[in-house]
Amino acid sequence: MREQAQTVGAWEEKRGLMSYQRYTDWWPDNEIFVAKQFVTPDQMAERYKFAADALTRPGYSRPRSIEDQLKDGAEQAAKDNAARPSPTKNKDKPDR
Repeated sequence: MREQAQTVGAWEEKRGLMSYQRYTDWWPDNEIFVAKQFVTPDQMAERYKFAADALTRPGYSRPRSIEDQLKDGAEQAAKDNAARPSPTKNKDKPDR
């Protein structure tokens, strides 16, 4: 179950599951994932099969974070604004 917890924990991290949805906890002192107390070996085995399949599937990746999407949007806006010509004043007409 320990080996399964490592795979399931990595999959849960990648998916960004909330604490109440997870079957594992991260122990930073030991740097390992540990199965939660309420999780039975059958539940862990079922999620392990799904997680192992999902992690090995080509093209599987976690959706991009909002932070990354905002950063890309800001870069695109900067490019669009740089390409736009700046307004020029007509020097023949006086300002009002």
